[in-house]
This record gives sequence, C-alpha cells and structure tokens, in this order.
Amino acid sequence: MTKKETFTVGEDVIITVINCAGDLAIKGGDDPELSVKGDGFTVVEKDQVIHLEANDDMKISTPSHASVEIEQNMGDCELKKIDGSIRLENVMGDLKIRQSNGFTVTAVYGNLTGRKLAGDVSVHEVKGDVSISGSNGGVTLDDVMGDVELRNIEGLLNVKSVVGDVKVIGPIAAVGGKHHLNANGDVDLYLPADAPVTIMIDTKGEVRNRSKDRLDANIIQGDDGDWVASIGEDGPIVIIDAKGDVALRSVDDDHHYYFDGDNFEVDVDFDLGELGQLGEKIGKMFESIGDRLSSKFGPEFSEEISGKIDKAINKATSKIEKAERARVRVHPFASAAPRPPKAPKAPKPPTPDQGAQQLKILEMLEAGDISVEDATTLLKALER
Repeated sequence: MTKKETFTVGEDVIITVINCAGDLAIKGGDDPELSVKGDGFTVVEKDQVIHLEANDDMKISTPSHASVEIEQNMGDCELKKIDGSIRLENVMGDLKIRQSNGFTVTAVYGNLTGRKLAGDVSVHEVKGDVSISGSNGGVTLDDVMGDVELRNIEGLLNVKSVVGDVKVIGPIAAVGGKHHLNANGDVDLYLPADAPVTIMIDTKGEVRNRSKDRLDANIIQGDDGDWVASIGEDGPIVIIDAKGDVALRSVDDDHHYYFDGDNFEVDVDFDLGELGQLGEKIGKMFESIGDRLSSKFGPEFSEEISGKIDKAINKATSKIEKAERARVRVHPFASAAPRPPKAPKAPKPPTPDQGAQQLKILEMLEAGDISVEDATTLLKALER
C-alpha cells in the first residue's frame, strides 16, 4: 500500500538512502518540507539527516538546498534540482541527474545522463554509456564500458578509459591543465572555428579534418607517428590516446537531439543564406533556358515546364525552412506513457542535385537529344 510521510527540515538537511530496491526519484523545489512516497519504506530522522530504506520504488520531494547521499539503488535513479552536494555509491540501473549540482559516483551499471550541472562531475565506473551536457565544472571519468558524449563542458576533461567511442562537442575550456581523452574506439571533436586549441594525438587509426570548409585546422604527423592538430594559437591543450580514428569536425555540423527528462529537443542547423543564393542562381539559369525553349517549342510548353520547376523549387525550399525551424518539444509526462518518446528523425534537406538534373533535362531537350514527351516524363519523375 502506498504511503506518504512529510517532514519539516532545516537548511543543512541531508537525505541518505541506505538502500532502495526499486526505482528512486528525488526532486528539489521551493517547498520547505520534505515528503517521501512509496510502498514500503522506513525513515529514521536524526540531527538533520534523513535515513531512508525502501523495498520498492520511492519518490522524494525535498527543498532544493538538500544534500543527497545514496548508498545502493537497485533500480533506476533520477535526481532533479538538487543544489546541495550529491554522492552516489552503487546504482544498478540508469542514472539521470538534471539541473543540479555536480556529483560523485562510484558505480553505475546502466547508462549515466547529466544535464545542466553546476559543479564538477567525478565518476569511477559506468557499465553503459555516458552523456553529459551543459556543465560549468570539469568531468572526470575513470572507466566507461560504453560510449561517451560530452557537450559544452566548461571545466577540465579527464576521460581515463573508454571502451567505446568518445564525442566532445563545443569549445575546449581554457583551464589550468591539460585535457585528456583515452578511448579504445574513435574520438570525434566538434569544435568552433574561432576557438583556439592544440590537440596532441597518439592513435592507431587516422586523423582527419572532416569539416575542411568550416574548420581551419592544421594537422601534422611527426616522425614518431604521433599527430599534432591545431586551430589558432595559444589555446588549451588536449591529449588524445585512441585506438580508433580521430576526427575534427565543425560544431556547426552537429545536428543533434536528446531527451533531457522534461523536454525532447531536436536541433537542426541548415544555412538558409547559402540555400537562397543557390536557388537564385538556379532560378536565373532556368529563366534563361526557358526563354529559348519558348521560342523553339512554343509558349504553352514553356509555361507548363516553368510551372513544374517553380513547384519543385518551392517544395524543396519549404522542406528546408521547416527543418531550420525544427525545435520539437514533447512533454511525455502529460500522457500515461512510462517512457519518453522515441526521437523523431530529423528531416533530410534536399540537395542541389534535383535542380541540376532538371536543368540537364531542359538542355537535352533544347539540343534535340530527347523529345518533349521524354522531357515531361523525366521532369515528373524528379518531382516524386
């Protein structure tokens, strides 16, 4: 039977979960009282320390200033809006910490997710993947069996051992120390073009600049086989030891989505300015060849072809504009679904190939290589 208990607590309250046999959720807020809800828990309060044990799921609402200590959680664990210190020993399921202080974790047997953190993060062992986004402190990861993604971290990066791949997105912080990334898989760095950085690389794979049109990076391989990649001068130093490939990419090439616990976000970044210039250029070419087709095959055919071309270009532009505006927010807790929705696929932008193919068809028609009927059929096929 579900029960609920409420306590009046002070500024220095510490929540200590000795053991939770199910899922555990702790949420901070403005309410000065602490409440515990579950199907079988015991509470011992002593000197502003709340000791809790539960044989099933447990939900705790607390003032945001509380500190949290968790010794063992057999299910999933979620913490939100906790401004005090956070320390966890063993979490057997997934761990999600959002809009909270930095934290220390001994072991997570599922995946670890952190969003919008204020302070350093120190993790000894994670059996699954790690994803941390938005932290004004550093991140230390001792041993991760899955993949690691670190986004917009303002402190020192010290990733000691990752079995999978490592992805770092955003500027490398200029802090008093060298950043370290060690991975058995690939390492991808999504970097801003205007932020200087020096990267020293020891890898068994390749080192490449995958965004040469956006990222001005100088990459040199020394006689000892190690690599040095640099953007600008006098930037922070990153030391990479990888067994896979190392890729430098522009942060503008990072089209990402993630679920932060409250909202599902899709970010798509396309340059509509470049698309507009391309569309204007193709439009002028179509106008020129359209005049010649009109004189050769008559104005009715030219108008029909022009209408089809305008329709295709408008349709393509509409798709791009829709993609540019795509910041989808879904509130899963408004429904009864126990899990967050699956990530929708970001719409694919049309390539300039379609316009080029249309132009080629019209040129072949003008040259007499194909008939009017063939041109019409081919243009219709491109619209599909």
